[in-house]
Amino acid sequence: MTPIENIGQIAIRARELPASVAFYRDALGLDYLFEAGPLAFLMCGDVRLMLAVPENEDVDHPSSTVYFRVADLGASTSRISLRSCPTTSSGWRSSATRTEICSG
Repeated sequence: MTPIENIGQIAIRARELPASVAFYRDALGLDYLFEAGPLAFLMCGDVRLMLAVPENEDVDHPSSTVYFRVADLGASTSRISLRSCPTTSSGWRSSATRTEICSG
């Protein structure tokens, strides 16, 4: 079994990025990292927060997305797929790979 190690990143919807950055940075005191287009990144301990302005209506929902760290993404994805839970993967610009799984 491939256990989840910890949470790597949480994506939070932001309608107004400057106001959201000000809240998390100034009001809550989180460490501000950087902004890139419609995204802003802050740190909360060992967990990175990604504030994101929704790209379109399909991804504009009120929940957050939790990114779990695992030692072996391929093995974890295979194990989840064996449980009849659909997965989709896409490469990111870094060495990380994004895998989306069902939550049901």
